[in-house]
Amino acid sequence: MLAFVLVHWGLGWVTVRSDWVGRLVKGKPSVLYAGGERLEKNMREAMISEKDLMESVRLRINSDNLAEVREIMIERSGEVSVTKDQAKKSTP
Repeated sequence: MLAFVLVHWGLGWVTVRSDWVGRLVKGKPSVLYAGGERLEKNMREAMISEKDLMESVRLRINSDNLAEVREIMIERSGEVSVTKDQAKKSTP
């Protein structure tokens, strides 16, 4: 048990100090939607379905309209972030 804790602590320490190791251990953020288009290759690599993408949009910006979205990313933590397009307003 102590060995797992030490390995976890050690990897955490190294990933904070080295971008290369951080990318290797934690990965890198990836754009899933931008410019009005789903980036299917990135979605497959992140194992995110269209339903998962739309769920994130509904949860983050309280809308199911992709026209209101500027960009959707999957972060290194695995969390999906949604950036709202402030220039576009939803219509009822």
